[in-house]
Amino acid sequence: MKERFNIILIVTLVFCSNLEPIFAQLSNGGKPYLFGYKKEISANYPFKISIDDTLELDDLQVAKNVETSIRITDNKHEAKILNGRKIWTLKVEIPEALFINLLFANFKLAANQELYIYSPNNNQVLGAFTAQNNKPDGSFAVSPLEGNCAIIEYSQAVEDISVQLLKLSAVGKGFKPLTSQNLLETCHLDINCPEAADYSELKRSVVHLLISDKYKSSICTGTLINTTDNSGKPYVTKIRVAIHQTQ
Repeated sequence: MKERFNIILIVTLVFCSNLEPIFAQLSNGGKPYLFGYKKEISANYPFKISIDDTLELDDLQVAKNVETSIRITDNKHEAKILNGRKIWTLKVEIPEALFINLLFANFKLAANQELYIYSPNNNQVLGAFTAQNNKPDGSFAVSPLEGNCAIIEYSQAVEDISVQLLKLSAVGKGFKPLTSQNLLETCHLDINCPEAADYSELKRSVVHLLISDKYKSSICTGTLINTTDNSGKPYVTKIRVAIHQTQ
């Protein structure tokens, strides 16, 4: 069976260790519906993911993932009705995680259905993710959320009677910071050094990738590629070794 991978683009100059990563992912912005209201969590899902000496790690791995199968709108998850919306909220907690990585399956949203991911203190918000994010295979990954707790908020219109099969398929515990420092070797030359002046234009296309499967997440470098007709399609090439190390 062919292994599937989810790739998140982390836009940063890979060899500039003093830069903070910026996550690039298509979303519609906006604000979760429960912001400003008392959060009534539909269900809590604590995960204990251990990182010990028996775990075989490679240099590029930054998170350990575990497979799960949690349907967001399961009958045991009570929905809240607010302002014409049915809202389900799930809390994912992973003790000692530097960041939380979430992978989804059956991501096939219809019009007026939205997904948000955010931190309990509302400081970090991902989304809204909508039908615009649908892919043929139904897989979907969101940018990592800093900290050890994430809230998943899915909503649809009250009059929407469709059965949503969206599932949380894997969760990951980040145990290394998501910085370009993890990719540096002593032989590498910082691209901002005077010796690399000839690459001052090229460096703007270099990106930092997070590649995830149901077992782990690893980082590597990639390069943004433009099309000859300037269509704006987001093509990116990646280093093959990163794919091999996630298998």
